[in-house]
Amino acid sequence: MCWFSSRYILLFAAAAVVLASTSVSQLFAANKNADRIEPYAKNPRYWQYEGKPVMLLGGNKWDASFFIQDQKSVYDDLLAAGGNYQRYILKQRQDDSDRVTKLVRIFPFRKLSNGKYDLNQWSDDYWNRFGSGLRMCQDRDIIVQITLWDRFDFYREEWEISPWNPKNNVNYTRSESNLASSYPAHPWQDTNPFMKTVPTMQNNTVVLDFQKKLIGKMISIALKHNNVLYNMANEGNPSQEKWDQWWCDFIRSEASAAGKTIFTTTMFDKQDWGLVVNNPSTYT
Repeated sequence: MCWFSSRYILLFAAAAVVLASTSVSQLFAANKNADRIEPYAKNPRYWQYEGKPVMLLGGNKWDASFFIQDQKSVYDDLLAAGGNYQRYILKQRQDDSDRVTKLVRIFPFRKLSNGKYDLNQWSDDYWNRFGSGLRMCQDRDIIVQITLWDRFDFYREEWEISPWNPKNNVNYTRSESNLASSYPAHPWQDTNPFMKTVPTMQNNTVVLDFQKKLIGKMISIALKHNNVLYNMANEGNPSQEKWDQWWCDFIRSEASAAGKTIFTTTMFDKQDWGLVVNNPSTYT
């Protein structure tokens, strides 16, 4: 089920909204994976993991810890500080930060000898680091919140080098994809149709097919672990509601086909609780 929460890392601090139109008994009757992270059966304002109640307390050195060269030290430090909650953006940019200097600069796709990317081939380094990070977190009973999309990956200088930019891949042209080679505006202006490809928006199947492959790859790895929650977008525009809901439905369907129950949310940059208050059944 999909529900919408507020802004920063403790997105899942309370689970009450998810139960707006679904009873606790219905929820747990449908869940055959009792060891997974899920709302606490006796009090759904909290979580339970491996059948025991848990309070999620998190902190990140970087919003995609598997990009840090020595990611093991991040999880050890978090554990030593009493934390148990980690954020993973499925990052698709190679930016730097004053806070973190030792980052791995990789995209999820394979780069060819001609300098372009093939969206049908994967970067082993990217996905090996992603999977290893999830395993290390599960070994330490750390819950990971995976964010599927971050609009900041698809604008300005990040778009210039993005594998999704038609000038940087061998899979589609500008005219085929309806994607320009440059989007210099701030992401808030919502000028890039990259995050409007779903059938409930522009139904751009040329790009959407590759997007589905990416998210399918991610969830095929993540579903192997019981310690994962899913967030559709980082600081997204409220206008992207249909985008977030579509991806929520997509990954829930993928999980259901694998016999798993997962829990999802999203994060708007501009908080608008009226969406939930006025239409609670929309998000279940």
